[in-house]
Amino acid sequence: MPELDFLMLCDHVRAEGAIVHLVAAGIDRIYVEQLPGVVPIGIAARVTFADAAVPVDGLPRAELDFQGPDDRTIVSFRGVSSARDVGADAHPDLLRAILAANIALPLQDFGRHRLRFLVGGVLLKTVPFVVVDQPPERA
Repeated sequence: MPELDFLMLCDHVRAEGAIVHLVAAGIDRIYVEQLPGVVPIGIAARVTFADAAVPVDGLPRAELDFQGPDDRTIVSFRGVSSARDVGADAHPDLLRAILAANIALPLQDFGRHRLRFLVGGVLLKTVPFVVVDQPPERA
């Protein structure tokens, strides 16, 4: 069973080997002036597999599902294949895979949304976020 080390929404993500560079990580609120619209968003995840004998190209595929307020799927990414071995030297009994993706997220509705992250068809995490039409108040 894969173990999720982290999953974050951010403004932008870039992976370099075992290092993941995140800009404005931990997004839980997206401000848009009008809808429909498209928002750039980054997704970063690291998954650990306990069986290091599995070849990197044999890893189960990741799936990303963005869902709107009514639980309807906005956009799905199936078979995400940017995963690669990152750290066999430090932990030879583990296989770690990084997923780093920057997408243009189409939005139709204000309100609560969520990102569902699955690996090999198994739901590992759901990340909620809200789409609002007012900028956050500044203290």
